[in-house]
Amino acid sequence: MLGKLKEKAGDKMLGKVVEQVAPSLKPHLDRIQELDPQKINDDQFYQEEVVSPALTAIKLASSGVAGMIPGFDDRFASAMRHLRNELLIVDAERVALADDFAARLPQVLLEGFRKSA
Repeated sequence: MLGKLKEKAGDKMLGKVVEQVAPSLKPHLDRIQELDPQKINDDQFYQEEVVSPALTAIKLASSGVAGMIPGFDDRFASAMRHLRNELLIVDAERVALADDFAARLPQVLLEGFRKSA
């Protein structure tokens, strides 16, 4: 019973963090579209060019809330990789955001955070 309550509380906190940080991702997501489509699926490149700068911005924007989630940095990286797989369209010439990107972003981020838990 206590485990279920802790899980619900954690999900609620995570939901609030996602709500708070999703708008801060916009400049980083806009930048994704300028990246080399041949490199976007390389985890190290993606980590250095997208995840790390976004993580820094998120930590500043979250007013310390992100620090309350255990393993936030790794979970955020996992969420961003999940975002890449679910919401980016990569072909030989370009990287684009899915048409329903804005509507799906919060849910996809939550799924990514949960996968890494």
